[in-house]
Amino acid sequence: MKPVGVYDPGPQPPDWVRVATIADIDSDEWFVEARQMSERRGILWVLLLGYHQPPAEMIGPHAATVRARLERTGLRPYVIAMSLGEEWYEQWTHGFFTSHGLPPSAPNGVDVIHHWLGRQHAAARVELPLPVLWVTTIANNDRASSTTAIPYRPVPAHTDFVGVDAYVLDGGTFESQPRPILETAERTVSQPLVLIPQWFKGTDPDTGFYHGPRVEDAAQYVAWFCARPRWVAMLGYTWQNRLPGGYGLAGMPEIRAAVERALGVQ
Repeated sequence: MKPVGVYDPGPQPPDWVRVATIADIDSDEWFVEARQMSERRGILWVLLLGYHQPPAEMIGPHAATVRARLERTGLRPYVIAMSLGEEWYEQWTHGFFTSHGLPPSAPNGVDVIHHWLGRQHAAARVELPLPVLWVTTIANNDRASSTTAIPYRPVPAHTDFVGVDAYVLDGGTFESQPRPILETAERTVSQPLVLIPQWFKGTDPDTGFYHGPRVEDAAQYVAWFCARPRWVAMLGYTWQNRLPGGYGLAGMPEIRAAVERALGVQ
């Protein structure tokens, strides 16, 4: 079985979890506990780096500080990759970078983000030499095939793995929504791919796709991952509940059962 993991593992993730995420804002105490989990269970970690840093600030000094914490707590040998923020193109189109001079209407927005994130990846790797996992909803390196549904979203430089978190929107299905996006990533991206399935739902009835996947959609994510060789790992979002904001896989018994059946977990 290819590596399967989760975001937000907590202190007792299920036995089938081999990879999990840890954030640079987590405490030293949790870094130590994570190291102990690695020593006890062999779990490896993807570092979530810079998610709470100003997006226009060079990441190098912060990466150096985090490296020192990883080394001090003994976790560094068990960290196998880092993800520098996430969904940068999506943040731009939602207006999150307007105060930094890049409104959604900027005609060069894609090129600016592509260039800047590549620089940031390079700067992070100087201070914290780890493979880079770029997390995005859509990865599409083919400008000529851009559509409204699947626009041009090129992979930044210094990216080692591309993680795609295409979710099932409310009222949709795996076949109608994630599948075309995943096929585009396979067709246009050269890097190894990481599947980030939707293993959560929200508690707010007005938040659209946060209503959560259907049982059959959850199983189809796993079937896709198992059958397609380009997808080298699966990192489900998310394991723990985030109440009052929503439920992770741990809080959705039917969805968890579907995922574990599809993984062949007894």
